[in-house]
Amino acid sequence: MNRYLTQFIIMAFAMFCGLSMLSSCNKEDEETGEEQADPESLAYYSSTEITSFSLKNNSKILPHLDSVFFSIDLVDAQIYNADSLPYGTDVSRMLVNVGVKSSSALEIVMKSRFTDNDTTVNLLENPNDSINFAPGHVTLRITSQDGKSERMYTVKLNVHKVVADSLTWTGVAGGRLPGATVGPTAQKTVSLGQELLCLTTDGTSASLASSTDPFEPDVWASSAVTLPEGADVNSFTATSDALYILTATGDLMRSADKAATWTVADTGWSHIYGGFMADVVGVKGNTWTCYPGGASGTLSAQGTDFPVAGTSQLVEYSNEWSDVPQAMMVGGITAAGSLTGTSWCFDGKSWMCLTLANGSYSLPAAEGYTLFPYFTYKVNSSDFKITERSTWVALGGKSGSDGKMQTKVYTSWDSGIHWLTATANLHLPADVEPRFGAQAFVVPHITEASRAVAPITSWDTPYVYMFGGYDASSRLYDQLWRGVINRMTFKPLQ
Repeated sequence: MNRYLTQFIIMAFAMFCGLSMLSSCNKEDEETGEEQADPESLAYYSSTEITSFSLKNNSKILPHLDSVFFSIDLVDAQIYNADSLPYGTDVSRMLVNVGVKSSSALEIVMKSRFTDNDTTVNLLENPNDSINFAPGHVTLRITSQDGKSERMYTVKLNVHKVVADSLTWTGVAGGRLPGATVGPTAQKTVSLGQELLCLTTDGTSASLASSTDPFEPDVWASSAVTLPEGADVNSFTATSDALYILTATGDLMRSADKAATWTVADTGWSHIYGGFMADVVGVKGNTWTCYPGGASGTLSAQGTDFPVAGTSQLVEYSNEWSDVPQAMMVGGITAAGSLTGTSWCFDGKSWMCLTLANGSYSLPAAEGYTLFPYFTYKVNSSDFKITERSTWVALGGKSGSDGKMQTKVYTSWDSGIHWLTATANLHLPADVEPRFGAQAFVVPHITEASRAVAPITSWDTPYVYMFGGYDASSRLYDQLWRGVINRMTFKPLQ
């Protein structure tokens, strides 16, 4: 196939995709009235075509730079890497490889590293001269072999402006917990259906705030509620169809109307693990039990590390290996009064300890962990391939009789069997004080990008919302924090 015919096919396809810019390169056939490719225009594109663009390897800057993929847009004369280089990459001295069919001149115009003046690098004569991408894009100028055609390409080397895989936290709603309560002393947030319900109290009055989309601070609707006498706000729990709370006398109180009214469902309870489908799961006497489902078992049968208080929230989840939901909790206080860092899985009928028998790779023994499922990323340094991994995250907690607060974040990629200290970019920033007893929920938010080109203009971004928590003296943090891994906010590649 000759060169002109090949170019005609390319141009026709571009026209079909709506690239109207090429319409000026066509002529109308006088006999048929149909547009025909202009050979002169096609020759122009062919003679000034960039066939490939890449970076030369330089391990002093970044390993495997030569594997970075560049897109070449021949229509708009743009060359760029869609997947940005890591944050902080020095792009002021890059070496490039440029492929052409033929040319009499191949030059890059850029800003000098030493002045604000433009400088030109002749790539045909000096292919190993470094290119300064730091000020922004550079211009690649190619002249055809016959010297009659010249074209300018914009070359942009994209670099992330933030650390891509850092978990970034920001305050929400003015930094305060949602609700009408001023100066709350206790809080608990639960998930009921598609709603988040934040219960706060100042010891005298209580407020319940609800939202289906907590991304914006003004979407919370709050109202005063009356709690049962002696209600422990920290026991507040939701199942699929009701709310529950414990009183100081061990009464399990139930509400089917979002805390407007309460009735006694059961008695003799001392702790609530959380909700599992339509059941509330907790400790009653010497047993663990489910209400109203009825499943139960003796605490002693679970072993000495089974917690009876101070556990993380019980997080319900589904996976591809089971056709029924499961739930997980970590940490807590055993029946003997000691702290534990074990992980436990519940399937509605029985419990299983996920921690290895020798206790290795368990969480530090602590109460009041914050537990939530999220995502982390593994970047292959050889080819920059990114793998998304489902990850459990545990943070916060209080350990020891001296009330020592946990400051590290832990992650598990195998459903709580192995816990490892998270990388530094996942740890809480300094302005999020160490805490125990906070709750965290992952809520998708539609992220939109005006810079996006069809078909991707929006995508789901899972944000983590962390409510409250207590300091070492059990004083409540009147705070709502929102976190997200930066990479999730980037426009997906297409």
